[in-house]
Amino acid sequence: MKSKSSVMLPAALALFSAVFFLTYFAARGMGGGSSGPSGPTTPAAKPPAANPSTGDAAASPTPHAQGGDAADDVRSYDTLGRIVTLPSKDGKRPLEIHHEVIPHFVGRDGTEVGMKEMIMPFHDLAPGVSLEGLKAGDAIRFTFEVRWNKSPRTLVTRLTPAEPGVTLHLSEIIESK
Repeated sequence: MKSKSSVMLPAALALFSAVFFLTYFAARGMGGGSSGPSGPTTPAAKPPAANPSTGDAAASPTPHAQGGDAADDVRSYDTLGRIVTLPSKDGKRPLEIHHEVIPHFVGRDGTEVGMKEMIMPFHDLAPGVSLEGLKAGDAIRFTFEVRWNKSPRTLVTRLTPAEPGVTLHLSEIIESK
């Protein structure tokens, strides 16, 4: 039987990796941003249809922005996840979602880099996105935008309970306190 410390070490490394990844991309986005508009945008594309064999939808990017270089794109990702924590009333704790792998995630430079499954904090919800009736542990389908040169950097634009019977492809993440 594995000792508690031998189980916690890989979990701690996974958590460190997730924090490092988010910090890295946040830091890369700090310089060279433009304060002006990035051009006209089009409405978000319809999320991908569910895979008939599994009921799951593939996470895929949907570029929104027209014109400009790849760094100006606003990209949208539809994926599945599980609510880890709901935001606190005082705003100090964000919505945290453990999401599936996003294989087609596009980095700031426009290159497809992928994103591992992780627990990701979301500080901002688009108008009309409600968390009413949801609780920690609920399986969800959600869409979020990544806006490399705009604020907020990430924005949840759609969040609904996952369809009954959908299978989440998430590993167990153990956090030490």
